[in-house]
Amino acid sequence: MSSRLKDKITILQNFILGISAKGEPDTNNVKINHLKSDRGLICTSKVFGDCRAIVNFKSTHNVATIRSLYSNAYKDLIFYNIVDGPDFHWAKVTLDLLKHVETPYVFFLTEDRMFHQTTRDEFNEVMEEVVKNDIGFMSITKLWKYSGSANPPAISSSRLPYLDNDNHIYTYHVKNSPYPCVSVDSIFRKDILEKCLQYVIDSDLKAGYTWNIPHTLEMHGNWLSKIDPELLCAVPKREITVSDDDPGHSLGTIDND
Repeated sequence: MSSRLKDKITILQNFILGISAKGEPDTNNVKINHLKSDRGLICTSKVFGDCRAIVNFKSTHNVATIRSLYSNAYKDLIFYNIVDGPDFHWAKVTLDLLKHVETPYVFFLTEDRMFHQTTRDEFNEVMEEVVKNDIGFMSITKLWKYSGSANPPAISSSRLPYLDNDNHIYTYHVKNSPYPCVSVDSIFRKDILEKCLQYVIDSDLKAGYTWNIPHTLEMHGNWLSKIDPELLCAVPKREITVSDDDPGHSLGTIDND
């Protein structure tokens, strides 16, 4: 097994920033300032800077700024500016981006994740166990609720304990998932993410509509349990990444970082 993180995982992003709900430029630039801060791409690159990053920035605003930030953060960057208007199909574009992935795992990374409490060595050790166990996907969200002990409060009532056979991760079969959906904020085995995206595309085609946001995947619930109930999944024992919606955490700013 390779000890290099870049041989195990590729960073994948397909996002928009700096635009209000009405499609107008967001003059506050909260998330852009976060990316510029020490809690943004600076700490992200300390963990993943050697990994390939495949990024689509879906906006005509702040393109040069975002491209520059990402070029400084990643040594191996594939950067797109695919916009495609208001009918932008997130799943189709992401599936096209996935074709450039050469590693067995993909980290679909949302722009507000923070790694200022994580080292590259620690993340690499987590990924060693993910690869060893052939994990299908590992959600990295709301670990304050879904991790921290072998029987976190969120699953205690269901009496479906995690399998505790590793140092850094708990494992479980997707049929026993404590998560109510397949979260996009996850580390996916490449073939599993491909199945997820194709499922969304086929569902949209059947229903006659298109979702242009990443969380369209979560709208379909825990559908993987229906097609592959024994798929082995995981959750980190410790918070290897945090978000501003986690208790006690906030986005970085230019002023105080």
